[in-house]
Amino acid sequence: MRRHLTSAYASILPTELLCEILTLAEDNRKPDAYIPASQVCRRWREVTLDSPLLWNKVTFPHFSLEKTREMLRRSKVTPLTVHVDGILHNRSNLAFFNEIVPHLPRIQQLCITIREHNAIQNHPVALLILNCSLPNLEILELKLHGDPDEQILFTHPLLGGEGTNLLKHVTLIHFAITWSSSLLRGLSTLFIALPSSNSQPSVGELLDILQACPSITDFTYEVDTPRSAWMRLMVRQTKEVKLAQLKYLSLDMDYGECTQLLHHLHMPAIKDFKIRCQRYVIQQPLVVLLRELPYPSQHRITCRLSTSTVCVSAITNTMFTVPTSYQGEVEMHWNPPPLRRTPFHILIKLIQSPSFPSASTTTFDLILESWADKALWIQLLGFLPNVRHLRLTVNENCTISMMEDFLDALTASNESETHIRHMQVLPQLLTLEFDGSFPEHRRLADKLYDFAQVRRDCDTPLRVLRLWKPETVPLAYISNLQIVIDEVTAGSTRSHSGDPAVMSE
Repeated sequence: MRRHLTSAYASILPTELLCEILTLAEDNRKPDAYIPASQVCRRWREVTLDSPLLWNKVTFPHFSLEKTREMLRRSKVTPLTVHVDGILHNRSNLAFFNEIVPHLPRIQQLCITIREHNAIQNHPVALLILNCSLPNLEILELKLHGDPDEQILFTHPLLGGEGTNLLKHVTLIHFAITWSSSLLRGLSTLFIALPSSNSQPSVGELLDILQACPSITDFTYEVDTPRSAWMRLMVRQTKEVKLAQLKYLSLDMDYGECTQLLHHLHMPAIKDFKIRCQRYVIQQPLVVLLRELPYPSQHRITCRLSTSTVCVSAITNTMFTVPTSYQGEVEMHWNPPPLRRTPFHILIKLIQSPSFPSASTTTFDLILESWADKALWIQLLGFLPNVRHLRLTVNENCTISMMEDFLDALTASNESETHIRHMQVLPQLLTLEFDGSFPEHRRLADKLYDFAQVRRDCDTPLRVLRLWKPETVPLAYISNLQIVIDEVTAGSTRSHSGDPAVMSE
């Protein structure tokens, strides 16, 4: 009886809701995954068979020829999504293409994945589709999976050499095309990832692409192997490319070329700015570009820099200059290489630089995966100006003695002027992150408690002390941290006990 009632209830679901439920079962690798779910009852099966949106995804060669015909027939006139996987096989490729040809104007999204280098030359379906005109194409994805050092250079005109006004999203992963192609015009999002310098677009070509996409909102450009110094060409044009709607920019390229590119860009709506440099020798500081960009005050700028290959002199040369007219928050992510002392010397020189952000609205997020001794910690903390949030990431290689050096630097006696100065500028928010596998948690908890007691009487007391992955830490340790938070924020003088029973109350 219960089974009958359950079936009856499922059968009366509205058609729109039922289609949405079945759509949730779809998967890019198996777009027909909803079919088993459609067998709940007769009505579910009828709705499935009569819903064109459930049949508009065709995958080759995973679908048989008969199944492809059925998908195309039941999808009626709805836009199509076609996935072509470049796995060589013994089936008839031309038969599949002949079934697709009458429906080419319906293709809205085309994804081609090649599994082997040069396999596209042996995959007639991919070649034939790329040579056809697709007037309603909106999303194009071309990917090469396999050897990370290989790429496909496709010099033939794509889509019959005809552009489409509807194409808005292009992804090219290890797949180089002619950079003057009409496909790279009027885009909203563009993602380019290349492994080799052989077919990298020049800075001038990148500027031409961006100028042809005035409404672009998201641009990502990644190069695994930077262009050799003798191959880099200076951009001689002086025109400014205005990208009024660009909000997300991610560049992973040669430092000099990155500098040239940004120097010609005007991005008033930028929100997320990610830059990763790849050169030891840097001729021009990146900060000049950041200083000249007209950031609006209503946006928040996030600069994430992974500078494991950037030399000290380049970092200290006005790396983080922010325009004085900018009134929003600036979040700086610093991820140095996993060395013992070098990152701290770099940071100290960086923070001493007059171009380091010093506005009261500035937030500096310091992510460290390596540690220094007490003296270096005191020197570093003494130069943190107006820092609201300091986040320290502890990896599995950090020992308890390294952590105690850091805490000792925070709780040192007020004998040196450096310490007095750094106690005045310490952040209001300290986030200590680690995976809970630390040895001797009791000693570390006691140190944290002593640190909080010292900060309790400061003008800017510690507000929050968070723990990452608390499920891996003993309950007593978490409770002790909670006591520290309560005492610091409330200003109470509750006594501390190292007894686990007391800490777990």
